[in-house]
Amino acid sequence: MNPQKENSRADNDMGWKQILQAHLKEFMEFFWYEAYQDIDWSRPYEFLEQELMAIAVKEEIGKRYIDKLFKVYLKNGKEQWLLLHIEIQHTKKKTFPEVMFTYFYRIYDRYHQDVASLAILADKNPNWRPNQYCRRVWKSEIIRTYEVVKLIDFKPRIAELRQHPNPFAMVVLIQLAALETKANNQNRLLTKLEFFRNLHLQGWSFEKSMNMYRFLDAILSLNPKFEVEYIEKAKEIDQEFHMQLTLTAERYGFRQGEQQGEQRGFQHGEAHILTSILRAKFKELPESYVQKINNSEPDILNQWAINSVAAQTLEQVFK
Repeated sequence: MNPQKENSRADNDMGWKQILQAHLKEFMEFFWYEAYQDIDWSRPYEFLEQELMAIAVKEEIGKRYIDKLFKVYLKNGKEQWLLLHIEIQHTKKKTFPEVMFTYFYRIYDRYHQDVASLAILADKNPNWRPNQYCRRVWKSEIIRTYEVVKLIDFKPRIAELRQHPNPFAMVVLIQLAALETKANNQNRLLTKLEFFRNLHLQGWSFEKSMNMYRFLDAILSLNPKFEVEYIEKAKEIDQEFHMQLTLTAERYGFRQGEQQGEQRGFQHGEAHILTSILRAKFKELPESYVQKINNSEPDILNQWAINSVAAQTLEQVFK
């Protein structure tokens, strides 16, 4: 795969992961209002990264799934797990319903927790709306239904989204713009600058503005030539509104360093989680394996985590 395209896809993934983790409440209010109303937002929610990693579905080549698992509390006092599953691949996937079902039964089998599932589809195909997994043999039947939101359904509501106070209205607009401007860097540059200016007009806190700024950078990525022009004009907009989202004239290099730092932090977190899982399962974990984990890339760590689900020995994990 083209390295530039691969980096863009990685940025896209990170953009969605960060905005979900920072603004779950607003996400639920915008995309899944029924569930939002039942959740007790006065109680803190938890990110279940270790639990999700332990039951991770083996990735297909080219798949673009973003998965987040949260534990929230309902107003009736009950605990509820939420699986937020975002599909950002631009082609139809026949296996998608099975993936949604697999996550459900693995969570239930391992943790005996039921899961409310929501899939956000960011592809271009208006006819692809998988919301159910079904298997039937004579009178034996399994049906798993889940909520689906199709982002292209928001196209007729562009004017409404531009006036909407929820930050995920802008998230949808940015994702739609990414689909429309994919093949035209000049158009994407102008669109990105328009979003950046509009970001200054929202009246959000600096933290929320920065989160959206990072999402904008990740989703509407530009090639280096247009990126430099974008940075220069973005700094002018910052000065106009007396804000510092672009930080310094060296922002481009800072952004690269920041992303590398985030990647190292993400890798360290995955290594720590895998180490904890293996120690819990096998009781002892030799130092040689700990070093092997700490020195490995995220993709390898993910595969070892998948192996650990069925492995009976450490050797089977690291095969």
